[in-house]
Amino acid sequence: MKFTKKYGEGIKALLSVWAVFHVLAVLITPNRNTYLGALVSGVIEPYANFLELSANWNFFAPQPGPPIRLEYEALDAERGQIAHDFWPALDSPWRQTTLSHFVMKDPNGGDRLIGNFLCHRNPAAKSVRIWRNTYGIPTAQEVKKGSRKIGDDTQVVRQFIGEWACLRQQVTAADAVQKKVNL
Repeated sequence: MKFTKKYGEGIKALLSVWAVFHVLAVLITPNRNTYLGALVSGVIEPYANFLELSANWNFFAPQPGPPIRLEYEALDAERGQIAHDFWPALDSPWRQTTLSHFVMKDPNGGDRLIGNFLCHRNPAAKSVRIWRNTYGIPTAQEVKKGSRKIGDDTQVVRQFIGEWACLRQQVTAADAVQKKVNL
């Protein structure tokens, strides 16, 4: 009886502090990429990792990742440039921009998926060269310091995807298998 009277208030206080800390860890761990998460991550992250609370949860799905746009140039028969543009355009409708991310994030088939589309967009083209431009996202600290702005496109990684030969005749899937033509 003496133990609970002597230490009861201290145990209640410690349990209350732990409960508040635990609720904070549960709320902040999935959102550690936010400004508040970055501020308290040094204290909360070891605790969250120990209890395995740090699963890869994304409450704001889908996790968009860095902005990506395709850059292309259409070439004529003499390999001269007849068009140079970006896809999707900055003023593209939301649906086209969202769907384009599936094409652009495909590391192997981006040229096959978008090559015909770009050829049809440029009827005089004999081939199309395609690059994937990945734009770096400024960190919260960079924006806060004023060294970079949101929408800043100074950090671009340009990766050559490939060159697509424009076919001008209609090719069926059976013809493609027989002649080994890329659709």
